Amino acid sequence: MTLPGRTHFYRLLRRLSPKAIILLYHRVADVEIDPQLLSVSPAHFSEHMQILREFYHPKSLGDIYQEKKAKRFPNQSVMVTFDDGYADNFLVAQNILNASEIPATVFVTSRMVDNKKEYWWDELERVFLSPDPLPRQLELLINNEIISFEFDSELPRNAFEGWNVLSQSPRNSRQDAYLFLMGVLRKSNFSTKENLLSEIFAWAGLNRNTGRLKNLSVSSTLLSSLPKNGFIDVGAHTVTHPQLSSLTQLEQESEIYGSKADLEKILDRPIYTFAYPFGERGDYSEDSIRLVRQAGFSCACSNFSGLTTWLTDPFQLPRYIVRDWDGETFSKKLRGWFES
Repeated sequence: MTLPGRTHFYRLLRRLSPKAIILLYHRVADVEIDPQLLSVSPAHFSEHMQILREFYHPKSLGDIYQEKKAKRFPNQSVMVTFDDGYADNFLVAQNILNASEIPATVFVTSRMVDNKKEYWWDELERVFLSPDPLPRQLELLINNEIISFEFDSELPRNAFEGWNVLSQSPRNSRQDAYLFLMGVLRKSNFSTKENLLSEIFAWAGLNRNTGRLKNLSVSSTLLSSLPKNGFIDVGAHTVTHPQLSSLTQLEQESEIYGSKADLEKILDRPIYTFAYPFGERGDYSEDSIRLVRQAGFSCACSNFSGLTTWLTDPFQLPRYIVRDWDGETFSKKLRGWFES
């Protein structure tokens, strides 16, 4: 039982403690379609970094972890993180980070390193959110049930322009299939996901083994060439990007420990930070947190909003997702987050 006086004390301490924000990016790229709202344009990202440089205290995740332990990080500190490990993080974002002298942590899905396939959510977009012709019917065995889809025979070239998962406009049959399969694959293990995607690509008449260049992950060459004291640090993001809470404890252990070992082999240095795939509260479990601790990570990032203070659990660090906002909108968002 928590005494009322103690609850009031902790609330007061939280309010008076210095506050930091961890930002979550995924990509820095100009893309034609962005159904998951993952991409920030290089121009907007440059504006974001300029604002952080001029008005806030940019810190690395490692710095803030040490300063949090010592209870001395500056108020309005901001950390930049990226999830997944797209090549554009290193080919585009890194140049902007270097020019702004702002550190960032990129959480890399280790099996995607040097992989010529795209991330599975980009593969679904490639099949279903293109106006190119598709067979009219698709049947898939999902959870021991035959699921049937029927598709429009022809679509205008701009059928998916500007559409994303938050859009309120009426959907066509391909968008419905895309959203349904996103939900299925998010909760599927690696082998189930691979089998379904291979079946879908064969049905669509597409070559799955060669992804679109702009959507590929980082290469081991790029990773190993990172300077040890540069502005980009690398963290682990599991081996195959599963929803950890859907896996057995043994499968979770393989994903968490395996990603650390994979990246340490490539980089030839320890990996101390981790981010849960998807990262919402239902996407990982108490077992996940325990295994991340046991694997030797010093902190782990989630994907729910919140400020970081001295009292924040280092293995459930909240983050704010950044969208493709211009500098003015980004600045307003930051002020609102710090005032929340």
